[in-house]
Amino acid sequence: MQAFLDLLKEKKVDVNPLVSSVFPIEEAEKAYDLLIRGKKKPLGVLLKYDASKHFSKTGKVVLPEMVIEISPRAVKGKINVAVIGAGGFAKGVLLPLMSKFPDYNLRTIVSATGIKTKQTALKYGAEYCTTDYQEVLEDENVDLVIITTRHNLHYLMIVDAAKAGKAIYVEKPMCLREEELDKIVKAISETKVPLVVGFNRRYAPLILKAKELLMRKHRPYLINYRVNAGFIPKTRWVQNPEVGGGRIIGECCHFFDLFNYLIMSDVEHVTVEAVPVNNSTVVANDNVAVTMRWKDGSVSVLTYTALGHVGLPKERMEVFADGSSMVMDDFKEMWLYGFEERHIRLKKQDKGHYQELVELARFLKGEKSNIISFQECVKAMKITFGVQKLLREISR
Repeated sequence: MQAFLDLLKEKKVDVNPLVSSVFPIEEAEKAYDLLIRGKKKPLGVLLKYDASKHFSKTGKVVLPEMVIEISPRAVKGKINVAVIGAGGFAKGVLLPLMSKFPDYNLRTIVSATGIKTKQTALKYGAEYCTTDYQEVLEDENVDLVIITTRHNLHYLMIVDAAKAGKAIYVEKPMCLREEELDKIVKAISETKVPLVVGFNRRYAPLILKAKELLMRKHRPYLINYRVNAGFIPKTRWVQNPEVGGGRIIGECCHFFDLFNYLIMSDVEHVTVEAVPVNNSTVVANDNVAVTMRWKDGSVSVLTYTALGHVGLPKERMEVFADGSSMVMDDFKEMWLYGFEERHIRLKKQDKGHYQELVELARFLKGEKSNIISFQECVKAMKITFGVQKLLREISR
């Protein structure tokens, strides 16, 4: 099957002659009627799904109808943490921050390589380490499971951790496919365990300030967000649709969540444009412009590109609202126009990772917290999958 799919992808197999008719999914009954009662039986019939139908008829993101209630947690003392996946992000960002945070106790580290896992465990003072994440799920002392593995492993580990009754923090993306998202929603609705996705940008000091200032202004807003993402070869796991999911799913979910956080409305319409793949300067569908119109009249534009120079700062946001403007440059500096404050400059870049851990700890200890809700996590992923479907349509 994999070999056949690869041949299809490389256009070495042509299946068009096998297709006699194509029906939109809304006319599925006609398709089956043709197969059963047609005078001239067709060789093959396709049902076509409109990619835009991922959104409702108005373009609004379709969220689970139920409001999923999460069982409150009130961990006494330190929160015992199991970190599953000791890769670059865990060792470079998460573990150093957690080691400075008094509310967390590193119970265990799980990774595929035994020697490296042991070294990481010793460095950060974990009580033990293992290569089997099921061992962690059976550990009654573990309060929180943090999943920082490659993206294709997130879904299964989330479901397993939920069934084991563990609180869950998972790095973005939550999963790689919409059907996996639906199963996660089902698992969380049944187990009611807390699940938080690492959408850290909404906790960044400059974003929190932007949100505070926007709340004083009349709607609608217009937001331009540019990401100079940098070139990644198609041989890297991130670009593999079965492992990393590609960069739209793997990273752009960050920015869709950020739009959700700042605008606080629902999406009505989405359009996507992409620079076509030429297998030289453009090796993947990671050069896109996504325009989103929101129910409150706001418009957001995400420009995500791998074509830029490495010397250009990665992220820049411009916001226009009610006669005022703000420009945020790479989570280090912000210029304000039409506000009392004019300029904010941080001592160093802060993308919100530390504050997210603060809010998570408060939440798990039963205190008042600004942690992202599970519904908001689902909403960001729904938008992401919708954009990915639209991108596939225009790339055919």
